[in-house]
Amino acid sequence: MNIDPTFPGLVKTRKGYVFKGNIEASSLRVFVGPLFLDGSLLVEGDVSAQFGIEATGEVRSEGKIEAGHLKAHKITAMEIESDRGVHSKSDIVCDAISAGTIVSGGTIFAKRIFSKNHLCTSSLKCLGDVEALSIDIEKTVDVQGLIRTFWGFTSGSSVESGGFFSESIHVGGDLHSPGDLLVFNEINVSGRLSARRIFGGKSLSVGTILNAKEVHGFPNGMIRIGGTEATNIRDRDRSSSLKKLFSWTTDQEFRWEY
Repeated sequence: MNIDPTFPGLVKTRKGYVFKGNIEASSLRVFVGPLFLDGSLLVEGDVSAQFGIEATGEVRSEGKIEAGHLKAHKITAMEIESDRGVHSKSDIVCDAISAGTIVSGGTIFAKRIFSKNHLCTSSLKCLGDVEALSIDIEKTVDVQGLIRTFWGFTSGSSVESGGFFSESIHVGGDLHSPGDLLVFNEINVSGRLSARRIFGGKSLSVGTILNAKEVHGFPNGMIRIGGTEATNIRDRDRSSSLKKLFSWTTDQEFRWEY
C-alpha cells in the first residue's frame, strides 16, 4: 500500500497529513509527511516513511520500520531505524533498534540497541525496564527500572539506572544507580560509580570515586580506582559481616562509616 496526497481520507494540514482510523496493509510506503494517524498502524511487512509517523494507537510491523521519526502509544517491529528518534508512551518491542533518541514510557524489549551505519543512537530514556542482548549508546542513558543485558552494555557518557544485570558494563562518564549491579565480567567506568551493592566478576575499574554500601566478588580479578589497585576493599569486605559505606577516591582517601 502507498500513501500519497490522493489517498482516500487523507487531510492536509499545516503540520502535515492527518488520517482518522486504523490502517492495515501487507506493506506500506508513505510519500507524504509527517503522517498523523488517529488510530493504529498494523502492517504485515515493511514500513517506509521518510517524513515520519505519529499515531495515537499502536504501530505494529512484522518487518522493518524506516521512518524519519516514529511516535505511538506502543511500537512493535522486527527492526526499527529512525534518523530523529522513536517515542513510545508504553512499550517498545523489537529485534533491533537504531535511532537518534529512544524514549519509552513503559518497557523496552530488544535483541540489540545500537548505532548502525549513519544512524547514531545518542540517548536512551525509559520509565520501566530495558532488556536486550546488547546495548550500545553514544551518549546518555536514563532508565528508572532495571537494565538487563546478556552480551554487554556500553555508553559513551553518563548513565542513570535503577540497577544492572549484565555480562559487562563500559561507561564513558559517571554511572549512578540506587539499586544493585550484578555483572559477570568486567565493570569499567571512566568517571564516578555509585550504587547500593556491587556483585562482580573479573574486574572493577573506576576513574574517580567509588561509592557503595557493599562490594562482593572479583575473586580472581582486581579493583582499581584512579588506576591504582585497591585489593584491600575486596579483602576487608569479604572478612566483614557489617554493612559499611565506603568512598575511595583518586587521592587514596578511604573512609568507613558504621
